[in-house]
Amino acid sequence: MRKLAILVVSLMSFVFVYGQQSDEKSTYVYGVDYRFCKVFGADEGVEDFAKAFCGINRLLVTESDKYDFAKMLRKRVNIVVSPMIALHEECRFDDMLTLDKVYNNVDCEAVVNGYELKESVGTGVVLIAKWLDKAVGEGVYELIVFDVASRQIVYRNEVVGSARGFGLRNYWAGSVYDVLKGRRVKY
Repeated sequence: MRKLAILVVSLMSFVFVYGQQSDEKSTYVYGVDYRFCKVFGADEGVEDFAKAFCGINRLLVTESDKYDFAKMLRKRVNIVVSPMIALHEECRFDDMLTLDKVYNNVDCEAVVNGYELKESVGTGVVLIAKWLDKAVGEGVYELIVFDVASRQIVYRNEVVGSARGFGLRNYWAGSVYDVLKGRRVKY
């Protein structure tokens, strides 16, 4: 009986310690940040894009097998898009549409530091949309991996995805899918 009690206590200690370690190593995908994006050559209005952007972030949850961040990162991930959806619902996107074929670089460090996140430890992943070009059917993103506690960026890469699909949301979600498909990230 004593051996059984010691085994149970040891097992509980292991589970407690392992649980704490896994929390620290959790990876959170926060979705796609479209707040700084420029859109070239599109006929749709700002309101249509705002609705599509929230829809794309919701797709990352409802179709997580298709938008497979876990496969890209080669680790288990938690999809937490509610902070991104809240940011997009507040954003007006007034100067998003452009006829100039130029987009500015985004201060990714400032963007990541500005996120209000519930999580205090772990690794965060976000795609920051920079450019959606309807004329060539491409989306340009910054793929960012950062430490949630310090907000220090540990991986950053500009990536391009081909857009495809029917409807505004699905068309630009296709570029996110293309970015994730076949890509492997090691940080």
